[in-house]
Amino acid sequence: MVKSTNSKEKTKISVGARVQLKKDQSTDGKVLGSTGKAKWNVEWTEGDQRGQTTEQSTKSIRLWRVNIAEIQAADTSSDSGDDEAEPINHPELKRKFEAHAKSLENKQVKVRCPKMGEVTWTYAPRGSATLDYFPSVSGPTGVKASNQMDVLKNFKFLGERGDSLRSWLQLYPGDIGADVAAISSAMKVKDDSAADLTIGEYVVFHGLFVGASVCVQRGHELWDAPRKPRRFRKHPGFSEYMTRNRFDAIKSCLLAACGDSSAALTDKWWGIRPLFDRFNENRLRTVVKSELQVPDEVMSAFQPRTTPAADLDHLSYVERKPKKLGTEVKCVADGGSGVMRFLGIQEGAGAMATKRHRAKHAPATAQAMRLVEGTRGARFS
Repeated sequence: MVKSTNSKEKTKISVGARVQLKKDQSTDGKVLGSTGKAKWNVEWTEGDQRGQTTEQSTKSIRLWRVNIAEIQAADTSSDSGDDEAEPINHPELKRKFEAHAKSLENKQVKVRCPKMGEVTWTYAPRGSATLDYFPSVSGPTGVKASNQMDVLKNFKFLGERGDSLRSWLQLYPGDIGADVAAISSAMKVKDDSAADLTIGEYVVFHGLFVGASVCVQRGHELWDAPRKPRRFRKHPGFSEYMTRNRFDAIKSCLLAACGDSSAALTDKWWGIRPLFDRFNENRLRTVVKSELQVPDEVMSAFQPRTTPAADLDHLSYVERKPKKLGTEVKCVADGGSGVMRFLGIQEGAGAMATKRHRAKHAPATAQAMRLVEGTRGARFS
């Protein structure tokens, strides 16, 4: 297991640990045993060497994740002679937590509220919340909501660290391998010396892209060295995972995986419509549909700088939105799980007048009908 990120300290890898090649983040393998000082036999389960067993050194691999059950059953002897850390006793921690929660039952705390004056809070026993405010929405009532409802079809959570990544990959709209190849080719066109993009690197890119939304830093600040003295909130340190130049290079070529240039003469939205179609197809195939479907709209804000609409065929202006100008998208979310299930582009009054049901019904009615049909597999056209 990795004991420290300090380069002066020796990286410790044990039998049974999950590792990956430092040069290829899409790989995943299991350490079978030591073949000598700082050398290990690794059985690969993901990547180009899948199904093979190769000898690797601590300089060529790094820890990916550790299966505690496998380590406990494996021979943990190593060349370093250091003792392995004791595994976490999860049942004992759970017992202590439940005992602490039991001791708090029916205890009261008084707090002062500026609007309501003094308010008394009572710690309610587990299972005492039985009032269902939304009986029409699927799912359990009250505190029993901790029993998770099924959201993904044909997916089983294993209780391991990789569960989140596996669920993200299942929800990915399209063939991630084909998208990575398309983006990599586009990067080569811009810079023929650019390194090939890997699936693992593409996943890291998305993690940074989404993670930036919850950081107070913006732009280059996400990669800058942390200031001294350190602030209360830890610096995100994106440079630990990817250089800013590499991130910008991938970002600049993302649209290569979204469009279909063969439809450029017949579809003004060819650059983005295939991504919407793949998204809708994926949600229909992977997400469990509850009884409650909620139609709504979202705005992808965009402010052209030199022309009225830039390269877009249409820009919507919606007065009530926080950012009023952009591409408006009609959508349907699942009321049981909160997962977005369908997206449809608003293409402008002229284009929308030619859509399905518009000849017989008013715009809003026709649109609602298309949204309903969209959750059942029909396109928004």
